[in-house]
Amino acid sequence: MEVPLWLALLAVGYLGVKLIRPPAWLIAVLLLGGFLLADSVLAPPSTPSSSNRPRKGEPPMFRPKIPTMPTPTGHVSPPAVVEPTTIVPAAQTPQPAPVAPAPAPSRPTVQLTPGTALALVGVGTAVVLVVGADLVSMLLADAITG
Repeated sequence: MEVPLWLALLAVGYLGVKLIRPPAWLIAVLLLGGFLLADSVLAPPSTPSSSNRPRKGEPPMFRPKIPTMPTPTGHVSPPAVVEPTTIVPAAQTPQPAPVAPAPAPSRPTVQLTPGTALALVGVGTAVVLVVGADLVSMLLADAITG
């Protein structure tokens, strides 16, 4: 299956903006950062191969790699037969003596107010979205540059 790269980028960008609703400055920073990182030392090594490069006059295509299932090698034996066994109950053991509860800790525990919990959830969500968007933009920039 061959999908034009511009169509794949357009679809991913449209869905990302509709679902996440990031600010415009964040979109610009991620796209520019991904574009700049794709041609830097941090980019994964690319091997020049004729199959990845578009022919002259052809638009670049996004070609997903479909993995193949490895074939088994050697002798394959049937599964072993499991024999049912009987369960013998163990002898009754005496109950241990009750232990006195441990004393309360000397330092207080952390109390989360609803506002603090909401702020923690918001910060965690923002970190996940920014890191995820940055990784996706680097992946797309790598796909664009070949």
